[in-house]
Amino acid sequence: MPVEENLWLVPSHPNLQYEPARLRAEGTQNIYFLLEDWLYEHEEETKQFDYLLIDTHPDTDTLTKNALAVSSAQIGVVMPTEKSVNAIPKAEQALSDLKRETYDKRHDEARVTCEFLLLGTNIEKVGKNYTKLSKQLVHLIKEDARFVGYIPHKELFAQAMSDEKIPIWEQINNQLLLKEASNRAFKAVLERVMNNMDQRIGEL
Repeated sequence: MPVEENLWLVPSHPNLQYEPARLRAEGTQNIYFLLEDWLYEHEEETKQFDYLLIDTHPDTDTLTKNALAVSSAQIGVVMPTEKSVNAIPKAEQALSDLKRETYDKRHDEARVTCEFLLLGTNIEKVGKNYTKLSKQLVHLIKEDARFVGYIPHKELFAQAMSDEKIPIWEQINNQLLLKEASNRAFKAVLERVMNNMDQRIGEL
């Protein structure tokens, strides 16, 4: 269903979390490729979109693996916290395990070709200096080629998540808000990161 001029949303089923257990109990085959089948059946509808973005839980359950199986890239969002950074190797290992488990030995080819990319977010500064954890994450981002960039902490995000729910792109194109230099700088950073992500995914 359309929610914006260039944005459609496919809502999940309220009982989706119980589906993996049911499918396993029924002995469903190719359990990691059910979403692939659905996309094939709805190919005409999906052709009209430039991108399909799948928002999954940060876990390795059957639903997440179905999303990885049909994706060109997995974008891991990394915040400046120890827990978030420590989750990187776990997510990478889960993707590697999925590729190994689903490898087609008969035809000697990979069924899952998803690549692992990262995006830093919520990078904070106090004055002109990064906070300790943000500084550590920025250093990691510069050293790790899998990162497509990072997005700084900005109050505009809080407004996008508030009761008013003003989309971030709508805010950064608001001429009144763009009179503030920091908002113009934030828009430039956001556009640069999105363009870089677009380019990286296009190269896959």
